[in-house]
Amino acid sequence: MVLKKLFNTLLGSRNSSVEVMQAENLPNHSDGLSDDQDEAALGATRLQFEKAPDVSIARRAVVETSEDADEMNAFDEVLEHARSFLMGHRWCTDIVESRIGMFVPRIVSVFLFRIDHTEDFVDEWLWIVVGDVPPGYLVTDYAPNAAWALNLYIGLAKEWVDAVKEGKPVVGLYPINVPPTLEWAEQLDSRLRFLEKEILKDYMDDLVE
Repeated sequence: MVLKKLFNTLLGSRNSSVEVMQAENLPNHSDGLSDDQDEAALGATRLQFEKAPDVSIARRAVVETSEDADEMNAFDEVLEHARSFLMGHRWCTDIVESRIGMFVPRIVSVFLFRIDHTEDFVDEWLWIVVGDVPPGYLVTDYAPNAAWALNLYIGLAKEWVDAVKEGKPVVGLYPINVPPTLEWAEQLDSRLRFLEKEILKDYMDDLVE
């Protein structure tokens, strides 16, 4: 089940509770913000919160519509996986808000987390991609929704795959948490092609600039 289709059916195009959460979570602008802070706040306003509902709403939707108990378990497992991956970074001290923009059981899920952090270079909002690919995080600058986040992940991971296949160093490339071997490169390449061909096709409207 693709989460986008599920929410279009259950919640409609703009659920009122989602709209309220969207308004509540937009950053407050003030003349006292520095240039960096103002840019970070502006980036948050570009996020399409209506396309990434709170995980509690998503979980309820899965419970109410799923006919497969394994799908519910898959949702809980992938959420925990995403949270654990993010909390495993020393700069992430807490997750203060959890949203989800894509859920394809056992294949891929894309979460949007708002975090507390200890480093100035870390953004407040981060996308997390998890599933049948190595987990990864992405900033929101060029990814207003989950489809763009996954699209960026695929592109960055392909650079890693190409480098490994060509025998080039992967230092400086997007970090992929698997050994840089030809075997892993082939496996990841196959999974990326599947995501690009079979998953993103359901999100083409979201990829329009």
